[in-house]
Amino acid sequence: MKHTEMVFSLQKAVVKRNGTLLIDEFNWQVNSGESWWICGANGSGKTTLLEVLIGQQRLAGGEMILTDDVLIENFSSSVALIRRDFSLYNLFNSKASFYQQRYFSLGVEETPLVIDFLAIETGISKEMVRSSAKEFGFDMLLDKRIVSLSTGEGRRIILLILWLTDKEIICFEDPYSGLDPEGKQLVNHALETLLKKKVTILVTGVEIQPPNFIDHVLYIK
Repeated sequence: MKHTEMVFSLQKAVVKRNGTLLIDEFNWQVNSGESWWICGANGSGKTTLLEVLIGQQRLAGGEMILTDDVLIENFSSSVALIRRDFSLYNLFNSKASFYQQRYFSLGVEETPLVIDFLAIETGISKEMVRSSAKEFGFDMLLDKRIVSLSTGEGRRIILLILWLTDKEIICFEDPYSGLDPEGKQLVNHALETLLKKKVTILVTGVEIQPPNFIDHVLYIK
């Protein structure tokens, strides 16, 4: 089934970073439920382009076109960017005082179970969290402690968080960095599950050859 509903369109877009031109007069349309592999050399502008979508960067020229009933502020809030160096444990640590006050005494061993963390972060019942995790195929991770998750497991959990919090476009910067073949396969499975739920996926990488689930390739020179 082809997806024809436009999510956004960039027209003659100019992308700069710190005054350096990265992308010049660039046209790009993304439709609902599509998956894109955004590839190119390091420093080519892949991440900066995604930062435009979440409102952290502005176009230096051209325009972004949205559907008639969508405001730019609402659009940006519907987009999430997972950066290469993201760590679920670091996310927990940034809010550690809150969790310690609510649940725990000091000590790494007493960090919360994943299911407790997700229920608080999303405001969704544990039953619904567990049901959704089962759909993604990793409900067994919910009873592990945050500190014990591997890099790949943490990336799968953040994808679940974004799904539970109604993100419509998920951008992932180099999701396979530091993962072994099994870890890459498991992250792919989570991304494929999101696609079945009509989430739009934008993934960056250096290699030209995309993962099998990708529909479209955008090469940035």
